[in-house]
Amino acid sequence: MAKENAGILLSRLVELALRKKEIAEKILKLTSGQSGELTPENYDRLESLIKEKQDFMDCIDLIDDEALQLGNKVLETTGAGAWDDVKKIYTGEWEAIGGLRDEAARLLGEALVIDRRNLKSIGEEYRKLKSEMEQFRAGRGSAKAYQGNDAQTGGYFIDKKK
Repeated sequence: MAKENAGILLSRLVELALRKKEIAEKILKLTSGQSGELTPENYDRLESLIKEKQDFMDCIDLIDDEALQLGNKVLETTGAGAWDDVKKIYTGEWEAIGGLRDEAARLLGEALVIDRRNLKSIGEEYRKLKSEMEQFRAGRGSAKAYQGNDAQTGGYFIDKKK
């Protein structure tokens, strides 16, 4: 009975690992999509992609939590002292879990590289925008220096010369 329960738990771990890999693929796709939206005029679209990606990352956190709990139940159910003992008994399931986890980690690693590149691009865009704003402010001040004061409209004129 314990072996059957452990098998069911390991099957669930395989499902979770597969789900994590699928979500990692979606995160990679969203991160790649962000690369084309890094300009100020695309801010709303970029923000939408970031929120969607964060939702997927939250799902991965939930999957990891559930997988940890299931892993502990597997150890309890089998009476194994360590994962190495479980790996020997359930080789097929363990290889499937390992392969899916490795693939998810690879995909998330690729997304991280793209994310860092995107952050660098956003930083460059921010510096460029900041420089343009400073130039605009400086130009505005010098333009005012060359403009005369506007004539007074309304009110009284008092001539102090006699």
